[in-house]
Amino acid sequence: MSWSAFILNTTLRPLRCATLLLPLLLLTACETLPAASATSQQLAATPVETRSNPLPEDAHRYRFSWDGNLSGTAERRLSCQSSQCEFKMEASVPGLASLTESSRFNWQKGQAQFSHYERRLQLLFFPQVLSIHRPESGPIRVNRRGKASSYENMPNLLDAMGLELQLRADLLQKGKPAQAYLLADSRDIREVRIVEKAAQNIKVAGQDIQARVFTTTSDGNGRATTIWLDPKQEFLPLQITHVDGKETYRLEWLGDL
Repeated sequence: MSWSAFILNTTLRPLRCATLLLPLLLLTACETLPAASATSQQLAATPVETRSNPLPEDAHRYRFSWDGNLSGTAERRLSCQSSQCEFKMEASVPGLASLTESSRFNWQKGQAQFSHYERRLQLLFFPQVLSIHRPESGPIRVNRRGKASSYENMPNLLDAMGLELQLRADLLQKGKPAQAYLLADSRDIREVRIVEKAAQNIKVAGQDIQARVFTTTSDGNGRATTIWLDPKQEFLPLQITHVDGKETYRLEWLGDL
């Protein structure tokens, strides 16, 4: 129920007073230049927070629904230590089901390079676990419902959650998605293309927001995802719909944590 996809440095240069070599020029400068105001001195002395990664660390709440019958809540959180990050979602339908999905990755020049993806679905008493591990060298290792497999590793691979983050990063940095993304799936690597639809005004969290809408093209297995992003909140996902065969998952933004 994440992407089958989705970030800006701010610098402030403090004013510097050039050193004048000749005493006469120094004296003239001191007589003619006005003294800096207290506000200007304070601004120059205040350190400016910069961000090395393209997307902000944040946490948000969502309404989670499954096939229009089961519903609950979800929390999604992006946290980083330097360029090493984790994107995690925890969703639950009280008394019936829970879903935990996580991606560990690092940012390299605006690209999300994942190292481990895991999804745990607990439906009543029937757990389903999928893990995809991408080592620094060697093949990608998959464990799906207790069955191990592997396939060839490749550069610039994304996992299901990283696709959403990479889409958002590309929109912030380039204004549009890449032509295609390479997704490390449970069975193999597949190419994902993302198409922009007409913008839509949607109401979420008590707000009317003009969202940009993107959808993945079908992969032939009945899987497709549509995502509504808010350009004014660094392309925060406002709504996500994921169709997987006969099942449909939805997330709707409720606000930040």
